[in-house]
Parts: sequence; structure tokens; C-alpha cells
Amino acid sequence: MRVQRLLHPLVQREVYECLSLDRQSASRPRAPAGAGSAGTDIRRIDRFELARFSGLPEYGISRRFLEGLASRDDACFGAFVDGELASYVFLAAKSPTAIDNWLQFHFADGWTYVYKAFTLPRWRGRRLLPLLLASAMAEVATQSGGRHGFVTLYIRGNEASRKAFERCGFQPRLRFPVWKVLSRPRRVSHADDSAQFGIDLASPQVS
Repeated sequence: MRVQRLLHPLVQREVYECLSLDRQSASRPRAPAGAGSAGTDIRRIDRFELARFSGLPEYGISRRFLEGLASRDDACFGAFVDGELASYVFLAAKSPTAIDNWLQFHFADGWTYVYKAFTLPRWRGRRLLPLLLASAMAEVATQSGGRHGFVTLYIRGNEASRKAFERCGFQPRLRFPVWKVLSRPRRVSHADDSAQFGIDLASPQVS
């Protein structure tokens, strides 16, 4: 017991939950009633505009992150309330996609990965994120979206994130336990259908 107590701060187990939504369902948005407001505008955000937001620390979009997007065609959608960016989300069709500096997410062809969903604290509680997700995915699904649908990840314990995706119709699919030593991932336990989806250790990536 004493050894376990000593190791606990050094070795940690973090579980990533994988949720998915088929393309047909995504083309019919399921944003909750009462989400957003009459002054809410949802649209794509281009790279030039993203660069402007990267200069504002409250948005969590670093210049290093944008540099990592330079060779990718990931799309970003934002929910603007009375002209202010209140919530945003990224969608990627190219695998793998970096999760952080040490992990990357693999997904099979035909799937679109929904990631980095964020709402400013002062706009939380207004269900902007489900509205944004539903609208963004409906647009992608009716254009050049994946044949199969959409997939996302969240860390177990982040109930707000899970509920936002479930309101849009996402369903639980897989779990990926990640073992960390001194806060750095060292081993990933793969799920049964990891041929379609998987989390791998990687060389340092842009976060």
C-alpha cells in the first residue's frame, strides 16, 4: 500500500472516450431547443481570421497550433454572438491528427474527426456548442464530408463535453486507456476495432 501511495502521483491512468455519429444523422442537425439566440451567426473561419484570434489568449489558439495546420485542410467553424466569436470547433478529414504533444488520433478513410471544440466561459450555459456542432457537421456532410460520418474524443470526466456531443446524436463507441508517467503518456491500450480508430504515441507534435 505504501508503494502504491508513492507511485500514484507518478503514474496515472487517463481514459479517452471515442464517440461517433453516422453521416446520415449528421445531415439532420439535432441542436437542442433554445440553443443560441437570434443574434447567433455560424460560419467558417478562414486562416487569416484565425491568426487574429490566436493573438487573444482566451481563445487558446496558439501560433504553433496554426503553424501545424499549414499543411492540412482542417476546417474551423465558429459561432458568433452579436459579432463576437463565442464558440468554435475544428474538423479534420486527414489522419492522423495530433491530440497534444505526445498523442495522435488515427481514423479510417471516410470519417471526419471533430476536435478542439471550445466555448468562452462567459458564453457557456447557452448551448452554443451543440448548435455549432450540428450546423458545422450538417454543412460538411452535405458537401465533401466523410462517407461514414463523424468521430470525436473526450477525456472521461469531462461531462460537459460528452453531453454537448450526445445532444447532437453522438453515441459511445470505444475507450482508450492511456498510462502516464510524470504526466507524459507512455502506453496506450488499444480497443477492439483499433483498425478504424486508434490513439498512438508519437514524436512531439504541435498542440
